[in-house]
Amino acid sequence: MTTRLIQLSLQKFEGVVLLFLLLNSTIAFAQFAVGVAPPRIDIYLNPGDSIVETLTVFSEENFEQRIVPDVEDWLLTPKGEFVLTSDEQEIHTTGKYSASQWIDFTDDPFLLSNITDTTLSFAVRVPETTATGTYWGAITLTTEPKENTVNGAQMLSVAKLVVAIYVHVGQPIASGELIDLYLEEEDGSKQVIAVIENTGNSILRFAGTLNIIDTTGEITSSIPLDERVVLRDGIAEIRHTFTDELLDNSLLLTLLMEETSQALKLFGELPLK
Repeated sequence: MTTRLIQLSLQKFEGVVLLFLLLNSTIAFAQFAVGVAPPRIDIYLNPGDSIVETLTVFSEENFEQRIVPDVEDWLLTPKGEFVLTSDEQEIHTTGKYSASQWIDFTDDPFLLSNITDTTLSFAVRVPETTATGTYWGAITLTTEPKENTVNGAQMLSVAKLVVAIYVHVGQPIASGELIDLYLEEEDGSKQVIAVIENTGNSILRFAGTLNIIDTTGEITSSIPLDERVVLRDGIAEIRHTFTDELLDNSLLLTLLMEETSQALKLFGELPLK
């Protein structure tokens, strides 16, 4: 039997991410009452510095579970799919921005007791020759295989919890461009697509607002957009499918994307007529 990675299409992936790894060809939607906190760790260091951080693994199951820890690389596709690149060697492109080799973390399996918390420590050491910028990796915690019955079929499933680790070296600068804004029709519904490119040496976390303006100049609808992460050298496609927001007198669509940690704003306009 082989294990395949399921890519998750997540707009906000920096949470307690559960990846279900299947040990056969049938999808198992198992319930795993385990989690990890915090879901994301931002570390600020200068070249040559180091730090020790902690995370907590918790369980609400009534039995012990064997957990296998690891350090892995990951990336985001333009559509926001989160991919552990160590499971997909053909797209192993984290490369020069990987922080995984700086993370000193045990790879010894441990038992997570029922209804309890376990605190784990890890160290991060930045090489002295590291250039200013944001680098990233992930700590993963994989549960032991668990039997499930779905539609009468027996199968094994595994949960993988992911903690995103960002290491900000020096004082990275946020820079980005809105390189495209256009409308597209799919299955009878209209979508607006904004394409953002990260041109700086920091990651970007954008939240945005779409405004629809009518022929009188009034805003008829203001639509908040979920936060999206854009990695270094990365491109993000941000999509919104309209329901009943577009009216006959809708004239103009405006987009404002604001970076949540630095003073960076991107603005775009799209005529509707």
